[in-house]
Amino acid sequence: MIREMAGEAAATVPVRPGGTPGVEPGSGWSKVVDISALTKGDRIEVRRGGLVLFGGLVDEAAPELGIVWLREHTLNERRILDPAGVSIWRNLRADGS
Repeated sequence: MIREMAGEAAATVPVRPGGTPGVEPGSGWSKVVDISALTKGDRIEVRRGGLVLFGGLVDEAAPELGIVWLREHTLNERRILDPAGVSIWRNLRADGS
């Protein structure tokens, strides 16, 4: 599987049979099922259909409103995210790689 971000392609690791759903083995990325689990500074990717739409750092999560504010990587602009129709993935590695 290939993911695209800002015109670049990077390999992703699909979940293997018997793997943990919502976790890409060895990648450090885990699917977020509840936005209240996000905290300021979390590195996230927003995906649809297996492609990365954009990514950045959580600036603020407002689960009571159903939105997340993030600081986008490529433009360093603050962006509001409505999680409907997309999946949010959090990088669990301390170094963010």
